[in-house]
Amino acid sequence: MDVYATEEQQVEAIKKWFNKYGGHISWTIIIVSLIASGVMYWRHHQEVVREQASEQYMALLDALDKKDNDTINSKADIILNQYAGSPYAQLAELVLAYEAVEKKEYDKSEKQLDWVVHQGKIDDFQIIAKLRLMRLLIAQDKLDEAMKLYDEKNADGFLTLMAELKGDILLKKKDIEGAKKAYLLAYSSAPEEGMHGPLLKMKMEELGIDIDMNAKEKEAATL
Repeated sequence: MDVYATEEQQVEAIKKWFNKYGGHISWTIIIVSLIASGVMYWRHHQEVVREQASEQYMALLDALDKKDNDTINSKADIILNQYAGSPYAQLAELVLAYEAVEKKEYDKSEKQLDWVVHQGKIDDFQIIAKLRLMRLLIAQDKLDEAMKLYDEKNADGFLTLMAELKGDILLKKKDIEGAKKAYLLAYSSAPEEGMHGPLLKMKMEELGIDIDMNAKEKEAATL
């Protein structure tokens, strides 16, 4: 048996329900619509910002290729001041740091790499900057500063490179046993054979490390 016997009773029941809850529903619809509009606007705004930052970055690369220092400086300022939160700011600093090293402006390069390490938003760029900064500091014999950047826990797929740099630091500090352990970690952390590079093998052989024996031990550990 129907709850409401006639259509008139059903219509009357609907009217009463809407009078009771209709105002709340209307406000809910309005709020949801505003939120949806805001999200759509934000996404559009972010896309526009990314496109603008990309254009400035490409202009920076073009200026670097042409050795146009005025344009390099102006584009770098725009990217770092107006688009500091974008990936292009980190890319710009990495490129500029490389150029600074080429010009032997090591202090400038250190500051640019340090900015990416501490201000960057993308983990991979931060690790790349950390590795480059470690190399730069090692080359200048700033060994303690370089060692502070070593971060095995957060190295992820870059542990092979980072551990090798740790080995380089310890070797310069005359800590032979520590260097051996670091190089072995670098060697064993390589995702695939050959990804550790020939220089690492050379360093290990110079320290008397039996690479073939360690390779067999590594293989046995996976069985």
